[in-house]
Amino acid sequence: MQIRDHKISILKVDLNGTKKALNNARNQIAKLKQIRKMEIKGEGIPVKIISSFTKESIERTAERYGLKNDDVVYLEDPSGGGTVTASILIDAGVRAVIISDELSHVASDSFFEGNIPVLSDIPIQRVEDFAIVDPEILNSAILEWEIAAQEKRMAQKEKQLKLLVQEYKSERRRGLV
Repeated sequence: MQIRDHKISILKVDLNGTKKALNNARNQIAKLKQIRKMEIKGEGIPVKIISSFTKESIERTAERYGLKNDDVVYLEDPSGGGTVTASILIDAGVRAVIISDELSHVASDSFFEGNIPVLSDIPIQRVEDFAIVDPEILNSAILEWEIAAQEKRMAQKEKQLKLLVQEYKSERRRGLV
C-alpha cells in the first residue's frame, strides 16, 4: 500500500513538471506567433536576444530559437566576447548585431572583417526572451554603418598605399631598387 502511494506521489510530481513544461512551450509558441504576425505585417523585424557574448550563451540561443542566415541579434552583455564568439555569429550569417554597451575591439574588428554591422542606440521593443525592432530604423542604421565601413576600408587602403610608397622610396634611397 505504501509502495503504491509513494509511486503515485512520484507520478504526480512528474505529471506536474510535464504540465509546467507544456505550458511554457505553449506560451513560447504564442509569443513566436505574435512576433511572426508582426514580421509578416511589416511592423517589425524579430530580434533574437543573447544574454551574454559567450560561446555557451550563443549556443543556448541557437538551440532554443535557432540562429539562421539574416537574423538580427541583440547582445545584452557584449563584454567578454572575442574573435571566436564573433566568428560563431559571422558563420551563422546574422544580418546585424545590436549592442547596448561597448564591444571589445577584437570582436568589433572580427565583425567588421565579416561585414556584419554592429549597431548601438537602436530602440527595441522587448517581450521577455524576444524583441522587435522597427524595420525603417534598422535599415537606416545598417545603411549608415555600410557607408562608415566603406570609408574605413578606403582609409585602410590609402594607408597601405602610403606605406608601400614610403617603403619604395626608402629602398630607392638605399640603392636597393
